[in-house]
Amino acid sequence: MLLQWPVIIILHYVGVEPFELPPPPAQDGIAINIVLDIVLTAANFVGIAFTSPLFITVGSILTIPVSVLADKFVNNFLLPVWAFIGMALIMVGFLLLNIDVYLKMRAEKEQPTEGQNEVIALNTEKTPLLGEESSF
Repeated sequence: MLLQWPVIIILHYVGVEPFELPPPPAQDGIAINIVLDIVLTAANFVGIAFTSPLFITVGSILTIPVSVLADKFVNNFLLPVWAFIGMALIMVGFLLLNIDVYLKMRAEKEQPTEGQNEVIALNTEKTPLLGEESSF
C-alpha cells in the first residue's frame, strides 16, 4: 500500500480507474473501523505484555463465536447446528488452554526454587561507622 499509491494516480489520469472519495456515510464507517483497529492493536499489545502471545492469539479466535451470535441477533440469521458445535469447540479449547496454564503456574509455585531452603547467614561482625578508624 505504501509503494502502490502512485499507480492509483496514474490510473486516474489515464482514465482507466477514476479515483473519488466514498460518500460521507461510508467515510464515517471507515473512520470508526480505523479507530476500532487502533484500539484492538493497543489492547493486543497490553494483553501480550500482561499474559502471553499464545493466550492473546487463542483468545482472539473467540471473536468467531461472538460475530456469529451477533449475526444471529442483529440480522436474524438462521444458524445451522454445526455453527453451534463449532462455537462450543472453540470455547472448550480456550477453556482447556486456560486450565493447562493455571495448573502449570500452580505447580511452579508449589515447587521450591533453587536456594530457597538454604539459610542465609547474616554478618554479625561490628563494622566501623563513618569517621571511625578501622583495624584493617
